[in-house]
Amino acid sequence: PQNFIGDAKSPDRSPNESGGEDNEEDGKRRRSSLELSVEVLPRVDILKEKSKKILKKQNTVADLTQKTLQSFATFDENSKKRGSGMSILKLIDKKRNKGRDSGAELHDILAALKPSEFRDTYLMSFKNLHWKDLFDKPDLESEAACAARSKEASSSPSRVDSRFADLPEKERLRREAVWELFKSELVFLIDYLMVLKHCFLEPLKKLQVDGHLMFVEPEDLFGNIDELCYVSYTFSRDLISTLCKEAKRGQFGTTSGLLKAFKRWSLSSKDGEVFHNYCLNYHCAITYLEILRRQEQFSEFEKRCEVDPRCHRLQITDLLVAPMQHCTKMPLLLAQIRKYTSEDCNKAMLTESLKRVENSLKSLEDKLKWLRNFERLQNIQQQLIWPPITELETKAFIPDFLKSSLSCQPCEKLIANPKRQLIHEGLLSLVETNRSTEVYCFLFDDILLLTKVKKPPKKRSVNESSSVYSMSPTDGALFVVYRQPIALDRFSIHDIGYVEANANGLKHAFVLIHISRFQQIIGVYTLQSAGDQQKLAWLDSLRQSQQRFQEKLKCKLAMTVAANSPRTNTHRRLMSKMQRMQMREQQRQRHQQQQQPARRRSGGSGKDVPISASASKAGIESSNCEDINEEDENEDDAKTDLLDDDDDDDYEDDDDADDATGDDVDEDEGDDESDGAAALSTEDVVRHRKHRQ
Repeated sequence: PQNFIGDAKSPDRSPNESGGEDNEEDGKRRRSSLELSVEVLPRVDILKEKSKKILKKQNTVADLTQKTLQSFATFDENSKKRGSGMSILKLIDKKRNKGRDSGAELHDILAALKPSEFRDTYLMSFKNLHWKDLFDKPDLESEAACAARSKEASSSPSRVDSRFADLPEKERLRREAVWELFKSELVFLIDYLMVLKHCFLEPLKKLQVDGHLMFVEPEDLFGNIDELCYVSYTFSRDLISTLCKEAKRGQFGTTSGLLKAFKRWSLSSKDGEVFHNYCLNYHCAITYLEILRRQEQFSEFEKRCEVDPRCHRLQITDLLVAPMQHCTKMPLLLAQIRKYTSEDCNKAMLTESLKRVENSLKSLEDKLKWLRNFERLQNIQQQLIWPPITELETKAFIPDFLKSSLSCQPCEKLIANPKRQLIHEGLLSLVETNRSTEVYCFLFDDILLLTKVKKPPKKRSVNESSSVYSMSPTDGALFVVYRQPIALDRFSIHDIGYVEANANGLKHAFVLIHISRFQQIIGVYTLQSAGDQQKLAWLDSLRQSQQRFQEKLKCKLAMTVAANSPRTNTHRRLMSKMQRMQMREQQRQRHQQQQQPARRRSGGSGKDVPISASASKAGIESSNCEDINEEDENEDDAKTDLLDDDDDDDYEDDDDADDATGDDVDEDEGDDESDGAAALSTEDVVRHRKHRQ
């Protein structure tokens, strides 16, 4: 303790060290450093100079070459001692052994995995029941009663219940259709969705937690399977709870109960959008599955999962296609229920829900068509080769500073447009002066593209051609664009008849004449097909696509006119209305003047002079005629006002062409009315003068 305290107090020794000779030497060294605390800076300079000398000696080129030679020499000696060293074959063998070890480890982990299960025994108990069994016990909603009843129904044979003997045949068939709807949803949930989830998806996630099969993306393979499970589970629960409640009251499958369950289904599935998302991802999932099967670990995992007895010898492809088949089955079941419904009001409600489901399927079909079309457009765009201007115009002089920028065409990404649609495609023969060239034609909804085959497509095997999603007919091919794309409104079609074909030796041929927008013929293409059916298909597709394209152009032209000419039409209409108003004011003033009684005044006496009987009678007749004319004019004014209101309504509907014609008609009517007003005024003046005389 004294030594430790002394060491702690003295600056010569450390408190962690014990006494001895070593401690004395360390104490001397520490004492010297303390005594020479003033000489620290010169010591640092000396160290810097030494380090500079060392660096100068070590960083010479000779030293570096010498060190590399020494390293190579040592490597050669070591390799000689080891023998052949780490050759490529040994690396491959090591990788194979590592793969075998990982495969064996994966097999052991799969064998030790505890399978996950669907644990809703209440819902599973209805799988083997019949709709008549719901009327047997009032406490059927309890899980124990359901399980017992399910075992009893599965063990006992089917029997005819005397309680339902008096039930009408139509009502019995309707109840059978309602129960078929529930059973199909329940089987889809338990035998397909839950098998996919608990036999494939959940084990894959557990393996990925342990670090295996990390290259697999579950979302790309299974899509939104969790959302489908939720939608199907809620619909099955809602439907069976409604049926059980109705069975207690002696009813079954009422329209109100079905519509209530379908309303909940439409909310949870977002009007079928959940099924749409899965179906749109299905093609990519099948393609991704084919890629994954090339890996040994995934193949082992797939085989291990398909051995599960819950799969019922179904492969993963059979399970993945089930949601697409189920969403097409639902409207058929609804139509069957509506068929056996007797009340008109219930039929109308079922028809409305059926139309909603059919519209959802129709929108799904449109989405699938668009997706397949866009994928095809992307493949075509990758297979096309657009020749540069140097190949198209060999005699054209291009300056050197423009050759790099003009080496590629800016239209290389023209084809893959989301709004473009592929109408028809196929091989044709382009007849030229000396020979005929094989061309592959692509007909889109706006252009026609002629290409020459540079690389033929790959030959498909029997398995690939028999698959549902086989390769495209041009998979692996390359096409060089011939000349330029042709707009559908810039060529005319001429069919070659039988007589002309025999005279010229052109069988199954037709001619396309390319015309520029300046009405100049810039190309003639004589195309020959393999047979009459191919020729008729091409001609029909070309003519129909031309007609649709022209209708689109007319609609666009009408929209541009409507957007650019509202001020002109409004100004014209206002001017015509102002002219009519002025003309009416003049007629009203003239009528007031004619209504005043013709009086004779004495010169400055202020007394009225009576008029003779004949004159008064003529005045009365003239006033009656004027009243009749006034009524006719008022009727004409009312008709013109109605026409003006109709014109305004048409203008609000953006029918500019009709507005323009209507404005012209209004102007002509205004001119006719002004001429008629002038004629009436002169006749009235002459008649009034005659009357006064």
